[in-house]
Amino acid sequence: MLRGGNVTDPLAIARGEGRRPIFVQPILLDTGGAAQPGEGSVLLLVTDLELPLERDAVGALQLLGLSPAEARIADLVGSGHPPKEAARRLGNTEGTVRFSLNQIYRKLGISRQSELARLVARIQATGI
Repeated sequence: MLRGGNVTDPLAIARGEGRRPIFVQPILLDTGGAAQPGEGSVLLLVTDLELPLERDAVGALQLLGLSPAEARIADLVGSGHPPKEAARRLGNTEGTVRFSLNQIYRKLGISRQSELARLVARIQATGI
């Protein structure tokens, strides 16, 4: 337990004078039948208010199994850019981007651009 609160209550960690705090939100994961209090797993979501708000999702998409090139396409298309615009920005043909999108959908277990957009938005919101 955390002093003065529940284990799932968010925490604000103070920094030096004139700096914004860091927020930590613990999320209890499946304990797998742990019998003792304090056993199990916790996911910590850390938010640093001093970091830029806009982030790309390329790194997190690579962690999900996409190649660097696929992650860049997924980030652009998932952020609302049409495949034609993503192709122009990346110096590819639209056909290459559309082919890559099919591979991306397969790897991520999704089937639509709207699902990719939701995934990218969640990644960007968490700042992973």
